[in-house]
Order: sequence, then C-alpha cells, then structure tokens
Amino acid sequence: MKNLITPFILLMFAGCFPLANLETGRTSGLGHHRIQGNFETYFVGQLGEDISGVVPAVNIKYAYGLKPRLDLNISASSGGNGQIGTKYQFLGNQESNIAMAAGLKIGTQLLFTENTHPIRLYAPLFFSYHPNSRHAIFMNPMYVKQIILDDHNSDFWGTTLGSTFYIKDSELSFGVSYNYIQSGRENDHLLTAGIGYMYKF
Repeated sequence: MKNLITPFILLMFAGCFPLANLETGRTSGLGHHRIQGNFETYFVGQLGEDISGVVPAVNIKYAYGLKPRLDLNISASSGGNGQIGTKYQFLGNQESNIAMAAGLKIGTQLLFTENTHPIRLYAPLFFSYHPNSRHAIFMNPMYVKQIILDDHNSDFWGTTLGSTFYIKDSELSFGVSYNYIQSGRENDHLLTAGIGYMYKF
C-alpha cells in the first residue's frame, strides 16, 4: 500500500499550472470577496520526451471586488504555482442573463522546476449565459505565454466549457478544458477536467 500512496502524493503536489477557468463572466461586486477551490485532472499528451500521463492538481483562488465590475485576484496551486491578476466585466452586471469579462494575470512556479522558474502571462476571456438565478453555462477561452530563460518558450491556446450551479452564497462549477500547446518545434494537446466550489461573502 505504501508503494501506491507515495506516487499519488507526489503527483498531487507536482500538478500542472491552472488552465481551466471554472467561473462565469460575472465579477464579485464592489467590496465582496470570493474564495474558490478547484480540483482538476490533466490528461497530458506527449510533448517532446518530457511529459506524459495523468496529473491531478488542487487550485485555490481569492478575488476581491475593487469596483462593481473589477476584481483583483490571487491564486495558488499544489504545483507551487502562483498568479496575481484582474478581471473586468465589460458586459452585463450581477443580475443580467449575459455576462462577459476579460482578465490579465501574471504568474510563476516555485516548485518542481529545477531552478528555472518560468514566467507566465495569462489573457483569459469569460462568456456566460444565466437562464435563471440557479444555473449558468460558460465558455472561457484563454491564451498563455510561458517564458523560460535558456529554454524553449511555450504558447497555450485553450477554451474551458462548463456549467455553474448557484446554492445560496456558493457556486458549484464543472468544466472541461482543451489546450493546444506549442513549445519550440514540438506541439501537443492537453485536456483538463475539473470541479470547483466558490463561496462569496
């Protein structure tokens, strides 16, 4: 049993950086806080000769409403990844049926990188449709630029599709994300499935 538990723990804490955006196009609202925890599983193809297999990850995110349509957010994941960024809702409000927002984040990874800490620039978009007060569906495309000194830079183009269910002051979200990855002359595909729970106060 010990031989099985040890690899699982190592995989859990060496997870990939977050690529699935399990949220709608709405922001937190002025003065409101949101805390979200996600569990994601990455199904990784062959990228050169370095990465292959299935990798789980846990992500924690905090957002604060600086303005009615502007959030400041900070997040961290089990792989030692950290990001800070913003999200601006340019269409709709907290009650509208359609919501759209744009984000900008910068992040790095402090663990499992062999002292070559990458810089990552994230440019996500958020589109959601809210047919009623209890449910929403979302589509969130995102581009990520990964910069590593003395190594190949990487580009990630992806989209997350999913659904959110509202439970009082909480949100329960499910989604799948597809990403096309290009690193040097290599390219591959990455599929992510995730579940997220968000509490707003």
